[in-house]
Amino acid sequence: MRLGLSIRSWKYLLLIGDAILVAIAIYAGLLLRFGPESIYFVRVWTPFKVFTGATLGSYLVTMFALWIGELYHAYINVSAGRMIVRMLLTLTISSLILSAGFYWLPHYRMYRLANIYTLIITATLLIAWRLLFFRVFFVNLSRRRLMLAGSGPMTDLLARTIREKVDTLYEAVGIIRLHEGQEIKEADMPVITDTDNLPDAVKRANASMIAVATRTNISDKAMKALWECKIKGIEIRDAMDLYKEIAECVPILHVDESWFLFGPDFTLVSNIWMRRFQRVFDIAVSVIGLILGAPLMILIALAVRLDSEGPVLFSQERVGLNEQIYTLYKFRTMKKDAEKETGAVWATRNDSRVTRVGRFLRRSRLDELPQLWNVLIGDMSFIGPRPEREEFVKDLKKTIPYYFLRFLVKPGLTGWAQVKYGYGSSKEDALKKLQYDLYYLQEMSVGLNLLILLKTIQTVLFRPGS
Repeated sequence: MRLGLSIRSWKYLLLIGDAILVAIAIYAGLLLRFGPESIYFVRVWTPFKVFTGATLGSYLVTMFALWIGELYHAYINVSAGRMIVRMLLTLTISSLILSAGFYWLPHYRMYRLANIYTLIITATLLIAWRLLFFRVFFVNLSRRRLMLAGSGPMTDLLARTIREKVDTLYEAVGIIRLHEGQEIKEADMPVITDTDNLPDAVKRANASMIAVATRTNISDKAMKALWECKIKGIEIRDAMDLYKEIAECVPILHVDESWFLFGPDFTLVSNIWMRRFQRVFDIAVSVIGLILGAPLMILIALAVRLDSEGPVLFSQERVGLNEQIYTLYKFRTMKKDAEKETGAVWATRNDSRVTRVGRFLRRSRLDELPQLWNVLIGDMSFIGPRPEREEFVKDLKKTIPYYFLRFLVKPGLTGWAQVKYGYGSSKEDALKKLQYDLYYLQEMSVGLNLLILLKTIQTVLFRPGS
């Protein structure tokens, strides 16, 4: 039996289950620590009243840790081994954070043994709940069945993305030929070559949407058939828009000027209030970050100085807003004069030029802390495309379409491309990251900025840099 739940609905169901089980685990941990005869269990809610701060803190930290640990993504949970490892790592980190908090705030402590019991019970219940959910409920969730109209690279890309992005609950069930001479190479799904009675064919496939992969090369007969489908309640979507929704990036090699011209505005360019909000946000975050991070940055500076010869800080010219050049600051992670013989080259994974301390700084991304100064003085924003070197930009503008659009906003310390794709070390990586940068330009909002901040924490904890 198929369950008619959307992508958000199944995640809400999983979240509700987690919320109930975490509360049960905290209660059970206290029960095992003090016993049912304790004065703390005179009534059912007594332990929560006595340990209000401890139980509430434990509850909120644990629930937040589950999100930070990406345990609401299907790709993590469909593999039992991956899910169990991620769950144990996430709950262990959250337990250590709670232990440190209780140490510094003893008035709100939950006794050490109760905390250990809670950790064990929480892990057991949540692992069992996810094994049940993804083997019984998730496999029976109703998928949004759709048909692809057209053939070619965009159709292939959308079909592949739908198969890979299991969270979306879309399912491609067929391909529609839009003109007589169109070749259909895909063989893994049925092909409709005759558009007569297309609405009936779509409904027989239990599909409720058609994603059209081209706006040209559609025969009059096929166009009429698509109109009939729309009139009869079948949703017609642009395949590129659907791909952007599912993949959360712009298919840069499959769009043209008209797609940008008639698509969403670039929010930071068109909305003056959003720009002002962004600047206030940048100043607040950079000031707080510089103050709170000062002790850590002093320790990093000492480590860099003792590890290798050369300056503590590394400065380099980067391309900023409207392609203006500015000086970017980072903690030095490479040997002195690393590019003296090679000139400007991409940094690579396991680069021999990186120092011992530098390798740790790059993996933890702590080398980028001095860029808070760039954010404060207005050269950068906290969130935006990753800043690139002028030497690379000149080349990338020649080979990557619409690359100039990323300079409509300030470069960022973190950004949508950084949290979705990570470090880039080639032209191919630059192309892929631009697709996420353009998505951010079109969809930028306060909510998306908050999501990027949270995902930045995820990235630092679970997907270290190069």
